[in-house]
Amino acid sequence: MNNIIKQALEGYESASARDFLEAISALPSNAKKSDINKIAKQFAVEVGLVKHIHNYFHAEDLSMPLPTAAERVIPLTRLAIIIKAAITKYISCSEIESKALTLWILQTWFVDYVERVPYLIINSPEPECGKSQLLKLLQLCTRKSCYMPSVTSAIIPRVLTGNTSPTLLIDETDTNIKAMYGAADIINDGYERGGRSFKADLNDQKKVVQYETFSNKAFAGIDIVHKLKSTVLTRSIVIRLKHIEVRDDQEIVQDLSLNKDKEDWERLRSHLRKAELEFGELFQKMYHYSHSKLHCPKGIKSLRQRNIWKGIFVIANLAKTVDKDGLLLEWAQECISELTKLKIGSDEHKDRLCSNIKEIVSATKEDFLPTMEIVNLLNENEDWGWKCERGGAGLSPDAVARFFATYDLKSERKRSIDKKGFYVNKLKKALSIS
Repeated sequence: MNNIIKQALEGYESASARDFLEAISALPSNAKKSDINKIAKQFAVEVGLVKHIHNYFHAEDLSMPLPTAAERVIPLTRLAIIIKAAITKYISCSEIESKALTLWILQTWFVDYVERVPYLIINSPEPECGKSQLLKLLQLCTRKSCYMPSVTSAIIPRVLTGNTSPTLLIDETDTNIKAMYGAADIINDGYERGGRSFKADLNDQKKVVQYETFSNKAFAGIDIVHKLKSTVLTRSIVIRLKHIEVRDDQEIVQDLSLNKDKEDWERLRSHLRKAELEFGELFQKMYHYSHSKLHCPKGIKSLRQRNIWKGIFVIANLAKTVDKDGLLLEWAQECISELTKLKIGSDEHKDRLCSNIKEIVSATKEDFLPTMEIVNLLNENEDWGWKCERGGAGLSPDAVARFFATYDLKSERKRSIDKKGFYVNKLKKALSIS
């Protein structure tokens, strides 16, 4: 039973607690407020406690239920090929990214056997690149998927109160970056089993209760690689979607009618569930026993990368052992070689900074901009995401000075205000602002 419920029921006689829980469990998932209040009054408890236990009983309703396992076992390699074909059909991404997505989907089905999971970051440079489409696809083929149109620190714990970890698919991350910061305790430790979030007890504000935060999570948004904290990025596989321009004579890749193939998706999920049940015990042995000789791809530069990719390594090794096929190991090696070296590139970083500074320069009515004013304006704009730099400390004056140095601009002191900065006319000339 969930920790918050255990703590709230301490002191109740077993018979009273049983009657209390049975009364709540009898309520439908869409119970009326009056019914919740009636139970709270009957058992002399806070309404908030009844709501939380009701959410616990119906947490499974928030995520897609586990399917009935198929009768026949399909080899893991074959399942991977089927998933990759679906990704190629519906999503426009690179070959490497389609393989990484396939491996990530497979590892969600073995979440009960691992200690750590990689987050999935779906980054889009602009609207209409397919991020929401990709989340819809993930919703159809990941384990216990739960699509969330946006992130809130209040909702996530409720989804995580089930008996087994769901796969959270969080859209529009870029539009509510404040909520991401508010859910930091859930996100920062949620990649690792044993991660905890602490909240006030609904029945006694003086007490603190714990939520388990461990689960697979995917975050999608516009330019979120520059807005999420580096601690999240280092625990993630980053998929960088690009805008699709379709010619009149070109077939549209992103067919939004994913649900047309509903029976096919259900069949795929049933086979994935069968694979989980069939190979779960062997997966667990390979994952936890040090004497199991895993073929780990080369190029892993940190222990954290090794830890978050381990579940994927085990799946690839499992396929090699059971299917006698090393294809998934080849995919894992390709993904490690390419995706782990994709950092926020200096050119991309510079272009974004240049664009934001141009906005500042164009908007000012002054003839002189102090360096610190530029730094503050950059960090204060939440949409630009610079506040996430340096672990939340934001861009430094030195970083801005280094940017201007690439344009042969050096700060000057304006004596009338005794501050160092840049004359606006010189900035406009160097940055080609009309």
